[in-house]
Amino acid sequence: GETTQPPENYEFGGYAYATLSMTQRFVYTQMEQTVRQMKSGMVSAGLCTEKDLYVSYLAMKNDHPEYFWHQNGFRYRQIENVWEFAFALENTDFQYTYSTSEKSFMEQKLNLAVEEAMQVIRSGMSEYQKELALHNYLVDRVTYDHAAASDPSSEEHASAFTAYGALVEGTAVCEGYA
Repeated sequence: GETTQPPENYEFGGYAYATLSMTQRFVYTQMEQTVRQMKSGMVSAGLCTEKDLYVSYLAMKNDHPEYFWHQNGFRYRQIENVWEFAFALENTDFQYTYSTSEKSFMEQKLNLAVEEAMQVIRSGMSEYQKELALHNYLVDRVTYDHAAASDPSSEEHASAFTAYGALVEGTAVCEGYA
């Protein structure tokens, strides 16, 4: 198989990753690389349990709100004792929300929006003051997307469930705010 390294300055994992068992960390790593690289098809999670798949997925999703291009959830199967998962499958309707080119363009917009949001942070602020400043930034700029909340399966509202929807488009549901 092909191995690619994370981008320079990449912070692997996060709070949720730190809470995982070694097996779950392996699954998390496989899932994170799969989403980051927008791989399609089944990927081996190795010897783990079904619970390990779910726990690892939730940890990866919580640690990486910037991965707005994949659908909520994943597909999986067990072959003998080995679990496999996928975030996209060729020749099906189970795909990433955006194409590779759309993702690249949208990532640039998201990065600019994050830089703008971070302008509210000043040196000397306590952690509480930083959180409050970012909270107020979101409150002033993001509107709750009632249409997305009432029709969450609609592709029209996909970004409302992501950081992209909140920071770039200015509309989100709870998940997008988080």
